[in-house]
Amino acid sequence: DLHLLSRRQRQMCIRDSGSTAQAAFVLENTGNKPLVITHIDASCGCTKPSWNRSPVMPGEKSEIKVEIIPDKAGAFDKTLRVFCNTSAGSTSLKIIGMVEE
Repeated sequence: DLHLLSRRQRQMCIRDSGSTAQAAFVLENTGNKPLVITHIDASCGCTKPSWNRSPVMPGEKSEIKVEIIPDKAGAFDKTLRVFCNTSAGSTSLKIIGMVEE
């Protein structure tokens, strides 16, 4: 199974639109078989996830990195859906915050 060692939701403040911000989510495989993240869907094109495509072996940790490049000032709420070979099949991650201008 997938266990997140960091919170499912991240908050951030970005100085201005067009600048890049990054967040990371650490996960651990608490199951007894390799954990495979098949894909990650982002709620918009300004949110770009990256992860190690290799299976996460039982007891090992991995990280999902997310790059956000906002296109306008104001509040934002981005959701990532992580699809993997767990019994639930997927889990959601969220990044919320404010872009100052």
